[in-house]
Amino acid sequence: MQKYLRATIMALSVSALPIVAMAKPVQALVYEKTTVNVKSLDFDEILNRVYQTKPLAVPAALQEISKAPKAIIQARSEEQREYLLSMLPVVTYKNTAGETRYLVVVQKNNYYDGQIMSCRACSPNADMFIFKQIDKRYYLVSATFDMEDLPGGNGELKLDLTQVNKNMQPFGKELTGSYFEAEFSGAGGQRSSGWYGLLLREQEQIQLVFIGDAGGDTSSFYADRPEMAWTTTSTLKVMPNGAAYYPIQVTYRGIGGKLKKAEISHKSFVFDTKNNVFVEAKPIKK
Repeated sequence: MQKYLRATIMALSVSALPIVAMAKPVQALVYEKTTVNVKSLDFDEILNRVYQTKPLAVPAALQEISKAPKAIIQARSEEQREYLLSMLPVVTYKNTAGETRYLVVVQKNNYYDGQIMSCRACSPNADMFIFKQIDKRYYLVSATFDMEDLPGGNGELKLDLTQVNKNMQPFGKELTGSYFEAEFSGAGGQRSSGWYGLLLREQEQIQLVFIGDAGGDTSSFYADRPEMAWTTTSTLKVMPNGAAYYPIQVTYRGIGGKLKKAEISHKSFVFDTKNNVFVEAKPIKK
């Protein structure tokens, strides 16, 4: 059954889960982060001081999509491309030194002729910023623009800030991070999910990275053949060991077919600093 469990997770994940690579910084905005400060973390202030641009009017129909504050801006490039920016709620957390930090996430959709350019499997890009507060002003600590290939669909990020808040913790000796589970559905009704890590580096790039498969459910896909269906869930645990990046352990619980008792398995993931990705650790031979 171990082989069946591994094969099922792989089949669920290969076509549905985006692999998040290192974010690529935008080249249009160049400034010293320490000189950028804002009087508040309101969206208008972020637009004015960080993006340094005057937004265009947002059509009423787009304003009604969600309660998130929105703006349309023009990219500083030859293409004169436009983006619809949507700011997510600010996340307040403590870094490994116990200092308060503020994470600002801005969803970034391609926009053209009054329409959001999107599709069922399309995910928007994102810009992420970390601020610290000094004397009633907020100073930019880290900024990463145009993060690509993020978990999402239908033009919306699958970034659960409730999970991010709950799971905020040290991800390394001097690194604060968090993790969340994002779920995806296939054309045949099967569901799969993946674990993603948010690495909140200071004075460096912020990174949202795929950790590993979280699970899946094929009961809808095999509705006419329930004996073939399989359900997998998992839990994730960060394993502090004093290293720059802590290893991660995922415990899987799978059940299906003729099994009367769930099958339990474990996987460990370590951070590959050369390629900036999590990879599955090879089991130790006894």
